[in-house]
Amino acid sequence: MNNKYTEEELYNLAKKRVASKKAFKIHFTVYILVSLLLTFISLSNGSFWFIFPVVGWGIGILAHKFALNSMLNNQDDVEEEFNRLKNKL
Repeated sequence: MNNKYTEEELYNLAKKRVASKKAFKIHFTVYILVSLLLTFISLSNGSFWFIFPVVGWGIGILAHKFALNSMLNNQDDVEEEFNRLKNKL
């Protein structure tokens, strides 16, 4: 049984990690832009309703970031365990 990652598997893993990081950056950028727009609209009307969607979506952003970190750390853990097992065999 071959216990090494092929170049194609490593490339696909790297591609998946880059796509995940890029998706978070896009999500965060859209969050900032929309939050600024909502804040401007809300304050121009003399109200503070913008806080609710900004905080709600901010919680979603934090969840996205934690999931991304967990996924990236999990992949590192899998690689570490894989290498440990490979060295034992």
